[in-house]
Amino acid sequence: MTLDNNIMIIANRANLKLIVASDMVIIGQKLRLKDKSFWGVIIFLLGGLFLLMISLTRISDTTSKILCAMIGTGFLILSILTIIRQANDRVKIIDGKIIFRYNLRNFIVPVDPNMKIRMRNDRIKISRATAPTSSTYISITHYLITTDKEIPILNFQMDDSDSDEALLLGNKITQLLNTLIR
Repeated sequence: MTLDNNIMIIANRANLKLIVASDMVIIGQKLRLKDKSFWGVIIFLLGGLFLLMISLTRISDTTSKILCAMIGTGFLILSILTIIRQANDRVKIIDGKIIFRYNLRNFIVPVDPNMKIRMRNDRIKISRATAPTSSTYISITHYLITTDKEIPILNFQMDDSDSDEALLLGNKITQLLNTLIR
């Protein structure tokens, strides 16, 4: 199986890395420094570090010191876990197994002919009270459908202006994964 260059370009814009061979497929998230959501997480990380440092150096009141340290540590831990999640989410189909990491959890599922991959898309609109415009994204989620469960295995999002390309990429990924499962 091969993918055309168009799909690879779209996957690159969606921060996905696709590796396709005749008997295996690997789809992984890429961590992009230019992504707005990544910089939002970095701001939370720096805010957590700032609160932690302030609690250790500047604050003399015990209650404020403990509260500031707890909030700073919470921001720090959540932002680190978010970066790890963004860098490590992936799906592999190899040697008759579906191996995927989704939301910091690893799963290994043996391939069953009754399984299938289904794709869903959602439009997410983010608006702020102070800004006159809003941002709209399309979120594509792939689910592994078994006889008794529906398990999310891959999620990516793109700007709504690229929704046709996101749907094309999502459909191609669904087709690719379903072909290897059967």
